[in-house]
Amino acid sequence: MTPSRLIAIDAAVVLPQAMLAHLPEGTSVLRLQAGADPLAQITAAAAKLAQQGSPVDTLDLISHGGEGFVLLDGQRFDAASVQSHSQELAALGAQLAPGADWLLY
Repeated sequence: MTPSRLIAIDAAVVLPQAMLAHLPEGTSVLRLQAGADPLAQITAAAAKLAQQGSPVDTLDLISHGGEGFVLLDGQRFDAASVQSHSQELAALGAQLAPGADWLLY
């Protein structure tokens, strides 16, 4: 198995294509679709990579937010709301490689 990196970009974030043009080998980019469950989209992408023999060992999440919270498809995720999404987050975590890093930008 070859570990991989998944970069998930919230629909509200505009990145120049040039920033994504020279990513290292083994990097996949997921542009989240507005109006669809962001955690489900990320989980599905991670599961697909794992099934292909490339489990995600680094998940980069590029979104808007502030101190103590991140926005995904306009939904605020903070310490309190993470509790209410614990099942979805556990399902996502189960699709990642053991010890995977989650990086928020």
